[in-house]
Amino acid sequence: MYKIHHQETLKFEGDTFKGSISNENGVIELSREEYSFPLGLSAFFRIPVLVIDIIPYGELYLESKLINWGIKLKTSLLEFMPLSLGIEKNFGYWKASLGFGLNTRIIENSTEVSLVNKEIQNLFDINSITFKTHFALGF
Repeated sequence: MYKIHHQETLKFEGDTFKGSISNENGVIELSREEYSFPLGLSAFFRIPVLVIDIIPYGELYLESKLINWGIKLKTSLLEFMPLSLGIEKNFGYWKASLGFGLNTRIIENSTEVSLVNKEIQNLFDINSITFKTHFALGF
């Protein structure tokens, strides 16, 4: 077990950020960090086929000319069990996903298990598994 002792000081002045992080390896100075909020365009199209919706989508980030795209298959069993299957390419990474959930209109839960990899031929490597879940209450 490794322990790193550190002390962090942050100071905000108007639109500028000044701060320092010190640890046993020395002090790292941060000053006037800039963050980019890229402008993007996105679109999707829903194609209903029997009980499945096919949803291709695309995103174009104008500043970096980056294109994200994907296709999802979505359905709902008995109107309260949403299911999805997808393949996507986002920010240079391939993603294959399987989602499932429960939607009773008052309680909604969705879970997605995905495999993510930089190379499509390594996409189904079990070491790249991700998991996310969403839970909501409401009307």
